[in-house]
Amino acid sequence: MIVWKEAILAEFVLENNLGFAVNSLLDLPEKIAEISEEDYNKMITNVQKMGNKIRSGYFLSESLKKLKTFLRRINNEI
Repeated sequence: MIVWKEAILAEFVLENNLGFAVNSLLDLPEKIAEISEEDYNKMITNVQKMGNKIRSGYFLSESLKKLKTFLRRINNEI
């Protein structure tokens, strides 16, 4: 994945090694040249794993679990 450095998703992409962030599209040739085949293959693997998590509803499930825990805590305080 290629994202703008100022995009909200930039931190997520970088933290999960899904791709890289650039200031400008003009930076692409240099950035692409810097990536080794090993790094590229790791990114591809990470993107595939993340895609599976998204498609399977992993993030929705985790969010609902956190909401459930939060609501239980709120109910116990009332």
